[in-house]
Amino acid sequence: MLGAAVLVVMFAFLITDPPFSILGALGLVASAIFFAIAASWTTRKSWSPSSQPEVKVRAVTNKPPGHEILVAGFSGAATMLIVNIWRIATGNESGWAGVHVGALYATVMVVALLVARKRRRPK
Repeated sequence: MLGAAVLVVMFAFLITDPPFSILGALGLVASAIFFAIAASWTTRKSWSPSSQPEVKVRAVTNKPPGHEILVAGFSGAATMLIVNIWRIATGNESGWAGVHVGALYATVMVVALLVARKRRRPK
């Protein structure tokens, strides 16, 4: 697995060099697949059905429906705000529109999350 990680880094550096960028991209894909296979082999010693561990699935009941989608939306809004604040800091005045849209988007996501949590609470 360590060898696969080294290959991933090596091919990632090859992407930046123009004569070797296609070789770097293909090598990065192949080494990432190799890393995934190596990680799977290190976590499972045998692929027989008897070697699979018993896993108990716990049902999460305190999260409102759609909680993950709302958190992902808020993360997108936060990213939008950060990028547009950086654009303003570097002198691009068009970042203000993105800040306003990002702030509105973040506010909508927070309000939707609070409403969903309030509806889900038992009384």
